[in-house]
Amino acid sequence: MHFILYSIRNSPNLLIRRRFSLSSSKQNLFKSLFDHFQYARKAKKTVQQRGIDLSNLTAEQQIKLQPILRMKTAFRVVNITMGIMAVIATTVWYRRRQKEYKLGKEINDELKPIWMDLKYFKHKGAMIGNYLLPEQIVGKLKQLKKFQFDQSDCICASFPKSGTTLIQEIVYLIQTNFDYESAKKIDITERYSFLEWPTVHLQQLSLNQTNKSRFFKTHLPPEFFNETFKKAKVIYIYRNPKDVTVSLFHFLRSIKIELTYSGPWNQFVQSFLIDEG
Repeated sequence: MHFILYSIRNSPNLLIRRRFSLSSSKQNLFKSLFDHFQYARKAKKTVQQRGIDLSNLTAEQQIKLQPILRMKTAFRVVNITMGIMAVIATTVWYRRRQKEYKLGKEINDELKPIWMDLKYFKHKGAMIGNYLLPEQIVGKLKQLKKFQFDQSDCICASFPKSGTTLIQEIVYLIQTNFDYESAKKIDITERYSFLEWPTVHLQQLSLNQTNKSRFFKTHLPPEFFNETFKKAKVIYIYRNPKDVTVSLFHFLRSIKIELTYSGPWNQFVQSFLIDEG
């Protein structure tokens, strides 16, 4: 949308022709409008100083002051346009907030945990849907539900202790045209973002929009992500559950973090079979 505005400078016979656009490419629309408004005020003041009433002009005055009358009409159109834009913007904002509120409520209902005390484990577990999750990652689930994936992303998904690290290295080398040097120099925890881990900042990952592939690791099922999860390249690692049980048992007994397990082997197997491990 374009307008042609005219304004009068101090010289009574000098007309300055000005043009501006209300296109989205304008870097500072409101500043442009303010500048033209200042020109309009100067023109109106000049006319008033000459004792001319713009609402009651003779035919001769209308011809002489035609540029100012055009400018007055143009600004009337601008005011109407800005009013319509304000109404549209307010409506869009309100609908967006309503949608975000509804989505947030759905996520809260969907991810509402049922807390359970697990024998021999240091911390509680949270039953969400059909899944038993560690207490440490529950606070991250809402963020994960809103995280946006794209087609260039690579995700290595698996149950814990299924050989994830080995597959991560293979996938990384394939995606980087077998760049062994970067694989040696950069630790795998820096090349892959462990999505549900508490120390991983998802907001920072979202801002990192580059043409390069982003590498992710997760032990969560697809239900905990949004529809954009389907856009990414997902490699799922499956391992014999018997081997997983043995590996997970020794891993949880050896680590010195919140997930430590202190019980016997036979109890661990029973817990694993009924989804308490």
